[in-house]
Amino acid sequence: MTEFLKLSANNKTDIIRQAYFKRIGYTPHQGQILYHNSQARFRLANCGRRFGKSLMAARDLEPKLLEPNKRFWIVGPTYDLAEKEFRVIWRDMIVNLGLGKDNSVSKVYNKRQGNMHIEFTDRNTILEVRSAQNPENLVGESLDGVIMSEAAKHSQETWDRYIRPALGDRRGFADFTTTPEGFNWLYDEWMRGQDATFPEYNSWRFPSYMNNVIFPGGKDDPEITLLRRTMPKDAFTQEIEADFGSFVGKIFPEWDVSKHVKNH
Repeated sequence: MTEFLKLSANNKTDIIRQAYFKRIGYTPHQGQILYHNSQARFRLANCGRRFGKSLMAARDLEPKLLEPNKRFWIVGPTYDLAEKEFRVIWRDMIVNLGLGKDNSVSKVYNKRQGNMHIEFTDRNTILEVRSAQNPENLVGESLDGVIMSEAAKHSQETWDRYIRPALGDRRGFADFTTTPEGFNWLYDEWMRGQDATFPEYNSWRFPSYMNNVIFPGGKDDPEITLLRRTMPKDAFTQEIEADFGSFVGKIFPEWDVSKHVKNH
């Protein structure tokens, strides 16, 4: 890991990321590349199931953990949901890269007790998993960055009252990775990423079939075709096509935000 630590001292972010991805054998697919290349402070990825959103968010964070004097959180609606990203980071860094053998790395992975963290004590950088079920545990910390795991399942209060203020003094970033659940609070945040007057934001709609590793046939992959034919239309549009506007009881089923909402 020495080469990454030297690079991170010079804050060569792109070089670190590319070198790190190569080291762990990670080749992002076409949608994940868009996300990784974005320099926006707030990134909102509206993803279909099996797109690879947890893997994407986790591996985007991993090289940042090599920087000194940083504090990061993964915040989930529950510990179970937040554990998905932490599991990837643990496997990549603690197990596969062998950092679990380093005495300067303090680590705990106990989902049942809600205790999951990795701390690089020699660099004063820590990653912690927090649950929004215990909002008292979301108070008082200054953060350099956060992953809002399954963001659509969070309440607006979690973001507005607890997480967003914690990012203020360090100008921390937030990554929202989720499968949509209708026009809830996250939709307004996502739309900022479509608005040029908010350069701090970037947002995408990533259907499942953009993952050309699992679905090499893309939109016409046999598995996608079968899902389209057998799932209720609303469920397919939401869970596979990652459409905010799809939900049971929708009055105008032809409504599509990406087609019918424009700046004026």
